[in-house]
Amino acid sequence: MNRGVEADDVRLALTGLLELDRTCDRFEAVLRAGGAPEMAAFLADAPGPVRPQLFRELLILELESHLDRGERPDAVNYHRRFPEHRDAVDEVFALFGPAGNTPPHSHHCHGGDDASPGQAETVADLQEARLHAEISSEVYGALRAAGYEVLGELGRGGMGIVYLTRRIMLNRLCAVKMILGGAHAGIEASVRFLAEAETIARLQHPNIVQIHHFGQAGDFPFVELEYLAGGSLDQALDGTPWPAAKAAELIETLARAVAEAHRLGIVHRDLKPANVLLTSDGTPKLGDFGLAKSLGLDCQ
Repeated sequence: MNRGVEADDVRLALTGLLELDRTCDRFEAVLRAGGAPEMAAFLADAPGPVRPQLFRELLILELESHLDRGERPDAVNYHRRFPEHRDAVDEVFALFGPAGNTPPHSHHCHGGDDASPGQAETVADLQEARLHAEISSEVYGALRAAGYEVLGELGRGGMGIVYLTRRIMLNRLCAVKMILGGAHAGIEASVRFLAEAETIARLQHPNIVQIHHFGQAGDFPFVELEYLAGGSLDQALDGTPWPAAKAAELIETLARAVAEAHRLGIVHRDLKPANVLLTSDGTPKLGDFGLAKSLGLDCQ
């Protein structure tokens, strides 16, 4: 967690995040029922401090719904409706890539009307590449000082980035997950990251990715996870149907892992092939509990 964050701040942040989750659940329920919830109405009832984060979460849910229906949303429309959240709109559309139909001038590049789309996109790409290079340099140095050799990047999502590393003293390959914003991440991201680490630590099961260590490298909180050399299930699927027995065995294995999480009162909420990782011999393990929700059950 970032330095200087006091316990009271964390408690307030957790309270805000719980309310944010409840609002997102209501918004998502309307979407799943085929409705068209008005984001502005949900935002109006939210306290000011959590409104920017809530906007981002609602926008992600709404874009996913549009894309699932084969629609191509336009960032310009959201710029017009929510000018105060323009940066958040650009950030979320960038996460969805070309499928989100992001206009060339998104990515915070405001070069004026005489700049061609190609020029604007090139400048934005260079700016983003420089930013990632600076963050990576900080991360590499901090992890090296903490005893890890960074070998490469395994993947990144909306909030986190995962590096392939070697724990130097143990000569062990492992996956290190960090907040995407690094030292510049806000308290909400830090609290969510800590909550994910706590969730993973509670789950002891042969088909759930295990956590080795939670620590801090300089200003960067990180989680050391077991490294699975087989990649993800979505990479292993090529569109060819599996034999019925093999497919049934996979589903049963993952269902038992999910059942163990449910026994502990944890709902994953993001089950998909990309979040199923494979060992070198093909054993599946459920990972990425970043969107998991604890139901607060008193389970032993």
